Amino acid sequence: MPKFFEAIANSVQTTAFTPHEFIAQADTVVSTGDYGCTVNTTGKTALTP
Repeated sequence: MPKFFEAIANSVQTTAFTPHEFIAQADTVVSTGDYGCTVNTTGKTALTP
């Protein structure tokens, strides 16, 4: 899993990171929210709700 996030971090510039909801059960926490980025090689942008 760390290599997955490392690849993302090396490929894009994060422009938005907005958590909206946290869901917890026992020792597990999940968050929903928005993530935006600009791809380094193309300059294209994305926003995922």
